[in-house]
Amino acid sequence: MARKGLLAVLVFLVAISSAYAISPLVIDSEPVKTDIQPSESALFKITLINNQNNRDTFALTAPLSTWDISFSDYIVEVPAQSSEEITVRLSPPMQIKNGKYAVFIKAHSTNDPSIKNHEYVHISVKSPEVIEETEDIREISVTEESSEGLFGKSYSFNIANSGNVLYSDTWEQIVSSFDLSILRSNLDYESKEYGNDHKISWPIDLEPKETMTITYSISYFPVFLGGILLLLASFLFITNYLNKFSVTKELKKGADSILVSVSIKNRTNTEMKNVKLEDLVPKPLKLVKDFGTVVPSSIVNAKNGTKIVWKFDVLAPKEELIINYQVKSSMHVLGNIQLPQARLTQDKNTTYSGNVKIIGK
Repeated sequence: MARKGLLAVLVFLVAISSAYAISPLVIDSEPVKTDIQPSESALFKITLINNQNNRDTFALTAPLSTWDISFSDYIVEVPAQSSEEITVRLSPPMQIKNGKYAVFIKAHSTNDPSIKNHEYVHISVKSPEVIEETEDIREISVTEESSEGLFGKSYSFNIANSGNVLYSDTWEQIVSSFDLSILRSNLDYESKEYGNDHKISWPIDLEPKETMTITYSISYFPVFLGGILLLLASFLFITNYLNKFSVTKELKKGADSILVSVSIKNRTNTEMKNVKLEDLVPKPLKLVKDFGTVVPSSIVNAKNGTKIVWKFDVLAPKEELIINYQVKSSMHVLGNIQLPQARLTQDKNTTYSGNVKIIGK
């Protein structure tokens, strides 16, 4: 009982430590100038904190904004367990109402896109000659979830209008041309070329306190499965339709001997000349020279067994022959004996039968 109690405490401590794990990337903003007129620009200091044990490079964007935003550095390299500071200047659109605005700023690792974070900077816009009792607040909050695996990746964005006016804009993502062809989304989107990639955008029209969720997934599994099926179909086509001959080998156990049947067939619509069939009776099996109607052209005793050869001057189109012979074992078979494949040759064509086994006691 003491061990079980100790184990439960350890599991609890691990769960707590995981829940409060430090994010690998932290974004901190410090306002320099936040109260502006429509013709002015707001200014913030942005600090990127790299909590990883390795140096990383981060890209800064503002994917959901109509403001004119310029960073002092768009790509920032931060040493391990260190931080770097940049500045960002934000100029409002020409047609903007007085009010308070929250602008979404995002940073992600260029080496591992799953390492990312975001920050909202808050700006107050007011014309000097206009005094309003109620200011328009145009801001949203975004919750992002993502998962990536061997056969695909999926993303989800929950967007809520936390302001007091209608929020109309677009949510944009950049994907490759191949990913676009297999992309699935819960909402309709528009796509346009963006260099070598494509930019996809979803329209956003949210009343105050209204929310929406954008999800999209890219699954490589159908492509992978299609490739496997194509390879399988190609293999079946080659083995079943391009082979000019078929060869099968079967066994039938009798009281004192084993009957071996080899079937050969000309699969084409033309005559096939100079066809040769070879089969080997391995030791300790012995050949019983009872061949029925199709007698071999030669029988050769070798170190590893007895080689039997049949030669046919011509096989007519679609003609099929069945060659039978019998074998006996010179000793009692305790294990399994695998018989070699029969081989048919004609000109440059070679076809083999499958392997067959004699199962002993």
